[in-house]
This record gives sequence, structure tokens and C-alpha cells, in this order.
Amino acid sequence: PVAYARQAIGLGLATEEHGSRLFGNGAVTSGVLQTSESLTDEAFNRLKTDFEAQHQGLANAHKPLILEMGLKWQQISLSAEDAQFLETRKFQLEEICRIFRVPLHMVQNTDRATFNNIENLGIGFINYSLVPYLTRIEQRINAGLVRSHKQGRFYAKFNTGALLRGDMKSRFEAYATGINWGIYSPNECRELEELNPREGGDIYLTPMNMTTQPEQSPKKEEETHADDDQTTA
Repeated sequence: PVAYARQAIGLGLATEEHGSRLFGNGAVTSGVLQTSESLTDEAFNRLKTDFEAQHQGLANAHKPLILEMGLKWQQISLSAEDAQFLETRKFQLEEICRIFRVPLHMVQNTDRATFNNIENLGIGFINYSLVPYLTRIEQRINAGLVRSHKQGRFYAKFNTGALLRGDMKSRFEAYATGINWGIYSPNECRELEELNPREGGDIYLTPMNMTTQPEQSPKKEEETHADDDQTTA
């Protein structure tokens, strides 16, 4: 991706350097001093030295000007490029994140993130950004490290469940459902929460209304058929 995105990344670096040069010393050219008089080299150098000493740097920002020799301050607005500096940086941030398929909220840009969609954005990042890379790594490990006669018994698999951990209320509701339906044992859920196992916690529950119908013995089945024949007769 870096090779294909070299222009976008280069533009981002150039924008950062431009901003550093523009705002680095706090002496952004926002105006000029004008006079109808002709200044000698000595007067020009003194004016330049005094102006820099009094108004250059962030510590001297917004100080009042004391002018002499008929000097006038002429305000100069920023160029269109400089005025759009912040928007340019935001766009380059979005462009680079788009190339690497990274949600903006993961780089601290929460302009479009809300409490309702930020969890779904994280799920989308795992499914559409991480899983393709993780799948290739899993396949390479299985092909290169697991012997052929052990293929199927041993395999590499990334557990992305830790990245999908929700809040405590959601997790415990999911654990309760899994335990009640016999999908998890209590100790398995405790292990997911990094808790020690407890005695009797390896038992799987079976819902009473979901049990299979008990099988009838051959003798019982014959008696049932005989009763049916007598009823028919």
C-alpha cells in the first residue's frame, strides 16, 4: 500500500512541513509596514531589528505596534492555500486511512463517530481490514509449520474475539445465554474474563424443553403396536 499511496503520503508530509514553516516561529506575515519616506540602511536595519525583537515569536504575539517616521501597518490576509491548510491536512488524513482501511476514530478523528456507530466501525475494521491479513498469516503458518499428516488436527487461528469485547453488561448477557443453552460451561466464561475456575463449573447445562425424545425399547415398541392392532380390531 505504501508504494501505491506514495503520492498521498508525500502530500501529507509536504503539508506538515508547510505548516511547520508557516507557523513555526509565530511570525506569520499578516501585514507590512509602509512609509512614503526613504529609509537609510541604518534606519531600515534598526527598524527590522526592533520589529523582530518586539513582535517575532509566540510570546510576542498580539502586542501593540508603536510606529514612527510615518509608518503605516497594512493588513495582508492569508492566501487561499494557507486558509485551507487545516482542511487539506484533514483530507490527507482521511486519504491515508482510506488506503490502509483504518477507521478515522482509531486515529483520534471523531468528527463523524457517535456512540451509536463507533462499535460497528470497530467490527467493520476487524472484518474488512484485519481478517484478510490474519487469514493469509494463518494459511502460511498452516502450510509451513504444520506437518502434512497432522493437517486438520493442528491449525493456526487468530482469536479476534478479544477485539470484539463489548461492555460488561453485554458480555455477561452473552455468557448467560451461552451457559443456559449449553454452549459454554461456567468455567469457560470465567476463563474469558481471566478468572480462576470454580468447582463444578465444567458442567454443561441442557434446557429441559430442548431434550431429545427418549428411544423406545423393542419390547415397548411391540406392545405399542399390539395395542394399536387391538384398537383397530
